[in-house]
Amino acid sequence: MSLPLFNAFLNEADEWSRQLSLALSEWALDDKATLAPQTLTWAHALAGSAATVQFVDLATLAKASERLIERATDNHWRPAGLAALLAQTAEEMRRLLHQFAAGFLKTYDPEIEARLNHYLS
Repeated sequence: MSLPLFNAFLNEADEWSRQLSLALSEWALDDKATLAPQTLTWAHALAGSAATVQFVDLATLAKASERLIERATDNHWRPAGLAALLAQTAEEMRRLLHQFAAGFLKTYDPEIEARLNHYLS
């Protein structure tokens, strides 16, 4: 990956993940509240951008988050624990991104993926 692409990815992904994490953390405090409309956009942008630079673990978590956010916003589907799981996932994505920025390609916690898949099935 070229240095300009690496830097562009990091700058954009950091902002998207920061906004996503903030929105989902707020939603976890009050899961009856309406999610910010941009929440889905941030998850989608993060998933696509991570896939473009072949950061598979980040793309996987972001895509799963995107699908769950879309379901929650379209259908007002709010099972117990979903908001907290999405907030935890957003923090995990930020951790992965910061490790990537430092030059380490870390993997995500497999327990998070299992919990996401439970809601996706």
